[in-house]
Amino acid sequence: MDPFDDQTRLIRALFAEKQADADGAWAGFLSLLRRVTQAEGASLDLDLQNQTRNWCHGSPNKLDPSSRRTLRFDRVYSQESLPALQEGVVPTRVIKVRTTNGAGLALSITRSTHDRDFRSADGQMLHSLAPFIGQAMGLWLERQRECSAAQLGETMLTALGGGWLVLDTTGKLLRLSVNLTADFQAAE
Repeated sequence: MDPFDDQTRLIRALFAEKQADADGAWAGFLSLLRRVTQAEGASLDLDLQNQTRNWCHGSPNKLDPSSRRTLRFDRVYSQESLPALQEGVVPTRVIKVRTTNGAGLALSITRSTHDRDFRSADGQMLHSLAPFIGQAMGLWLERQRECSAAQLGETMLTALGGGWLVLDTTGKLLRLSVNLTADFQAAE
C-alpha cells in the first residue's frame, strides 16, 4: 500500500522538477497530475515579462496568453467562467498563481468535449497545490539562471584559454573543466 496520498505525491513530484533541465522539465509532475485527476491533458503556462513558456502532458489547454493575464490569482476557474475557448467548451480547470519572482503561472487540466466534468475535489486539489506551484517554479527559474550563468562563465573561461579544477585537502584531483581534460590526459 502506498503510504502517501495523491496530494503529497504531487507536491513531491513538483519539487523534484526543480532539478530537471529545460527540455524535460515538469513532465513528471504533469503526468502525475493528469493521472490523479483522470484528465486528458495537463498544462503549465509561465508568463514572465514579455516571454511565455509552456509545458504540456497530453492534450494542450487552448487558453491564450492574453486571456490568462485577465485571470485572478489563486482562484480555480471552470470552463464556464473562463474567457471563450476557440474550439468549443471542454471540461477544464485552471488556476493562476504567482511565482516567487512575480511571474504569472497557470496550471490547467482538461478533458475531451464529450467527457464528464471534473469533480469538486479536483478543483480543490489545484487550489491546495497553488502555493507550492509558485515556489517550485521560482526554484526552477533560479536553477535555470544559475545554469545559464555557469555555462556563460565556462564559455568565457574556455575562450580565454583557462579552466578550473577542484582538489580535496590532500591534493587529489576531484573534478576539472572540460577544456582542461585534454591537457591532463596528454600529460599522463
